[in-house]
Amino acid sequence: MPAYRVRRRRRVASLATALAAVVVVAGQALLPTPASAAVSPSLALSRSIVAVNTAVQATGQVPAGSRDVVLQWRSGSGWRRAASGQTASDGSYRLAVPTGWYNTVDYRVVAPADGLLRPAVTTPTARLHVVPSYRPPGKASQHTFLSQAPGPLPRFDPCRTVSYRINLHHAPSHARSQVTHAFKVLGKATGLHFRDAGSVSGVPTTRGFRDPGGITVAWTSARTVPALAGATLGIGGFRDRWSGSINNVHITSGYAVLEAGSTLRRGFGAGKTWGALLLHELGHAVGLGHTSARSQIMYPMLQNRAAARYGKGDLAGLHALGAAQGCIPR
Repeated sequence: MPAYRVRRRRRVASLATALAAVVVVAGQALLPTPASAAVSPSLALSRSIVAVNTAVQATGQVPAGSRDVVLQWRSGSGWRRAASGQTASDGSYRLAVPTGWYNTVDYRVVAPADGLLRPAVTTPTARLHVVPSYRPPGKASQHTFLSQAPGPLPRFDPCRTVSYRINLHHAPSHARSQVTHAFKVLGKATGLHFRDAGSVSGVPTTRGFRDPGGITVAWTSARTVPALAGATLGIGGFRDRWSGSINNVHITSGYAVLEAGSTLRRGFGAGKTWGALLLHELGHAVGLGHTSARSQIMYPMLQNRAAARYGKGDLAGLHALGAAQGCIPR
């Protein structure tokens, strides 16, 4: 009998040891490992200087294992979302960085606080330069703005899509495709998002025109728009209004009106082209004025060019009117 009692005590002790081991293992499964807890938030970009539309990856790690992460970029009005995803179990992540417009951008990755009581985590910043795929001519100072009034520059709100419409009456057969391409070029230069909203009737600047907002492109003659008389090939401009406070002015609508009888070359290649004229007048539509530098698209006379491209001054002016300046409060 004594021998039996000894064996029973050993069995109970063994069972207690096994239960203790299970508790320890379970505890380890629920808590982050020391290596995970020691991870410092990190961010690295696969490239630091790239041509527009080049693939760039943001990689790094945040502590506390698998969780949501958001890639943000810094604009004039604060941090804005660029991409989002989820980390692997070790907290590592890989996110695609947008490179669709010319800019110098600071990025960071944020892991928001979540239901597991994990606090928000923010990585250090990393800078990316997105540049044109060509060498823009001229100097950055070679630009002006249509608005000469003191205070903030009127501009479209980059946090809203800008619709454009085309009046194809009197337009050349290739009009829509060239307008579409011109807005793509303008989008790369400003960071604004443009959307083709279809056709429209009427011509901006004429009596009775019902302005739909956004940007309207139309072809007509000097008979309809006297400003097109003589050597004038096109006119462009915008309408604006104060928004939110006296520190915010946003453009409500812009226009580009082109001389239908002009015998310009099709496309954006060499010579005097419809493409160069479109880029010029659309520059006016978003707020650019004329410059005295012949190397820039915004020079007031159409030039024989190797290609219709914005120059360094044009791009600097469009940058000041674009997405980098941040949202306009309404």
